[in-house]
Amino acid sequence: MKKTTEKENYLKALYKFEEKSKEVSVTALSEYFKVSKSTVSNMIKKLAKMGFVDTLPYKAILLTDLGRTKAIEIISKHRLIELYKAEMNKVNSN
Repeated sequence: MKKTTEKENYLKALYKFEEKSKEVSVTALSEYFKVSKSTVSNMIKKLAKMGFVDTLPYKAILLTDLGRTKAIEIISKHRLIELYKAEMNKVNSN
């Protein structure tokens, strides 16, 4: 995956919605990111082409197995970075 923060954010959001057993729609993502529905639709099309999501008109947006794996990888990486920063703050404050 060509690395872009925006794509990563969408995958993380889709994963979080999925964890909460909430159906994900263009409207829900539009409200979540505070962007237009067309912006969300364009990103979902890109993610679908990459094989990260399954989507049909008027149906929920679903992560594929590949998309779910990628989302977990991104979330894990971000948690590791946050942990590292917290540890560095402790070391620097002593």
